Amino acid sequence: MKKRTICLLLAMIMVLSIVLAGCSKTAETPAADETPATTEPAETTDNTETPEAPEETAEPALEQKTIQLMITGAGKQANSDKVWAAFNEQLQQYVPNTTVEFIDVPFEEYSEKFSQVLASGEGVDLAWTGWLINKPQNIADGNLMPLDDLLAEYGQGIVDILGENVVEIHRNADDGKLYYVPTSISAFGLYCNLELLEEHGQPVPATWPEFTAVCDHFVQQGITPVIANNDISLKTLVLAKGLYPIYQSQDPPQALRHFNNGEADLAQALRPGFDLVEEMITSHYIDCAAALQTEKTQDDLTQFARGQAPFMLSGAWAAPRLREAAPDLDFAVYPYPVLTDGSVLVINVDTRLSVNAHSPHLAAAKDFVQYLTQPEVLWEFVNSPDGTTMAFLTLSMVEIFHSLNMRSRRGSIFALKTRNNFLFGAMVVSLILTTAVIEVPFLAAAFEFTPIGLHEYAIALGLAVLIIPIMEVVKAVQRKLGK
Repeated sequence: MKKRTICLLLAMIMVLSIVLAGCSKTAETPAADETPATTEPAETTDNTETPEAPEETAEPALEQKTIQLMITGAGKQANSDKVWAAFNEQLQQYVPNTTVEFIDVPFEEYSEKFSQVLASGEGVDLAWTGWLINKPQNIADGNLMPLDDLLAEYGQGIVDILGENVVEIHRNADDGKLYYVPTSISAFGLYCNLELLEEHGQPVPATWPEFTAVCDHFVQQGITPVIANNDISLKTLVLAKGLYPIYQSQDPPQALRHFNNGEADLAQALRPGFDLVEEMITSHYIDCAAALQTEKTQDDLTQFARGQAPFMLSGAWAAPRLREAAPDLDFAVYPYPVLTDGSVLVINVDTRLSVNAHSPHLAAAKDFVQYLTQPEVLWEFVNSPDGTTMAFLTLSMVEIFHSLNMRSRRGSIFALKTRNNFLFGAMVVSLILTTAVIEVPFLAAAFEFTPIGLHEYAIALGLAVLIIPIMEVVKAVQRKLGK
């Protein structure tokens, strides 16, 4: 005991000696930009003023700015605050002195507020622009700032991802300038009820003749085959048929400009699409009266979720909502089968980012556009952590339930006569700990997981339990082959 105490005292003395030596050395050693002190005083005369040492000035800290981004959508979601916080955390790595405040405006108010807020010069620095906005009028009013220089310097990632044609199409027809940067695309397609098609012995159609044959079959069975809404369904079908030749031409942007300046007749180009929709209506593929009352991404999903119709026309973004509404529905989204020998996937530049020309923080707004148009940043937010969380939860619970299978190498666990209470207790503890890693905030942040809802948890649990019947089948085969 005495030896241990003496050793501790010696160690403390050594540490203190090192610290004191370091302090002494620091005090004796002049700084690199200072003149060493001397014992002789400096000579001065009455005619010479002693120069004052220049005051040291600290480098000013970066001014913290909060820029406002006006967006619209389905409204604030349950995890919006978390998503926005993660967005700002990532932003700090690129623009350390800037934070973004998101202003979520409802669909029905966005168009009017967009022009009013941007023209006021107060608050909003950036805004999403899209189909709701009168872009030519806002450009004429001087509300939008040209972004050609920024795109040329920073936006090559956007060009590489979306394609040169998509970017060029968005140039203003009057002056050729780019006032908004495309940031995301949407896809439209044919939702197919795979289980219903299989039940009727019908294939997923890939061409127009195949589609009409499948629809005719269901009409004969007294089933209206296609669910359409009163907004985008038939419009996108017309575009798929009518504009396909335009986009297959040598210069699609130039062809579209001809429509904009009146040199080409857009209605005539879309005529094949209108004829196609008319054929669908006269063939009773669509219930027109019902379609007029069917709201987009609401009523149509409710109808399709019932599983009574083989097809639905809508945007691919509705797939997660449909899965949530009908988790047991086996469906997939395919390109529109509108060609005699093939299908067409309709895509649309859904969101665009504009800078308010009257913004009080133009430099910070430009920095934000620079940040958002980098490919690695785009993919950072495309690859949501939700999928990683679900994968971790499912695989972890699979291992937990698989421990039951390991009680017997080849025998069925349902035929065992004994009960292992320690194993059951360990399984419960493991489930609790696994859930805690996802749901407890500081643990979830450490593992970069996102909290999930009860529905997602039930899906992961159900998938994990499947390991038991799967292994029962495997063991049964092993016992059969072993005889």
